Amino acid sequence: MGRLSAVPAVLVASWLVAFQAAALERDPTGVWLTEDGKAAVAVQACGPALCGRLVWIDERRPPPGAPPGPPVDAFNPDPTLRDRPLCGLEMLAGFEPQEPELWTGGTVYNPEDGRTYRARLRLVGPDVLELRGYVLIPLLGRTQIWTRAGADFHWRCSEAR
Repeated sequence: MGRLSAVPAVLVASWLVAFQAAALERDPTGVWLTEDGKAAVAVQACGPALCGRLVWIDERRPPPGAPPGPPVDAFNPDPTLRDRPLCGLEMLAGFEPQEPELWTGGTVYNPEDGRTYRARLRLVGPDVLELRGYVLIPLLGRTQIWTRAGADFHWRCSEAR
C-alpha cells in the first residue's frame, strides 16, 4: 500500500516541475540583445508592469550623427537631456500582461531619433522577444526581434560615466 500512496505524490511533483518549467519559458525578465546586436536591455518587473533599462551599448558602432565619446541621449527633443548617458536609461516602460506571452500598453524610447513610441512585447519563445513599436495602432509600426543574452553575457555599461 505504501507504493500506491507514493504514486499520486510523484505525479503531483512531476506536474509542478512541468508547470514551473512552462512558467519560466513565459518569463520575459532578463537581459536581451537588440536585433542589431548593438545594445542590451535588462527587462524587469516594475510594480505590476515590465520596464527595461539599457545595460550595454556597443560604443564601437555609434548611430549616424551621434557626437564622439561615450553614448549620450543626443537626439532627445529636450535639449537639457541631450548630455545624459544612454547607459542606464529606461528604454521600456509600462508593459502590462494581457496573455501569458503578451504585454501591451507600454512605450519604447528610441535614442536614435529621440522619440517615444507605443509598444507591445510578445515572448515568441523562451529566448526570443518580439518588440513592436508603433504610432497610433500596431499596424503602423515596426517589429524588432530581440534575443535573450546567455548566462555568459558579461558586458555592462562603464562605471566611469
